[in-house]
Amino acid sequence: MTVDRFDPTPIYLQIAGVLRERIKSGRYAPGQVLPSEQHLQQEFEVARATARRAVEVLRDEGLIVTMPQRGSYVTPK
Repeated sequence: MTVDRFDPTPIYLQIAGVLRERIKSGRYAPGQVLPSEQHLQQEFEVARATARRAVEVLRDEGLIVTMPQRGSYVTPK
């Protein structure tokens, strides 16, 4: 899935939406590590800061937890 650069919704929110849907659909199961910021940067062709903000949105929503030096993991439902 790609982001729509002409959509007025900020790109980081679009990426967060894609990741949210992947979590809700079970593609990323509880306890599973999310792709790294670098991977998201490459997949969506965005700056690292944009990928980082998308991850922050999911963390603020309680969908993931980030452990320093280990990555971000999907929280149990």
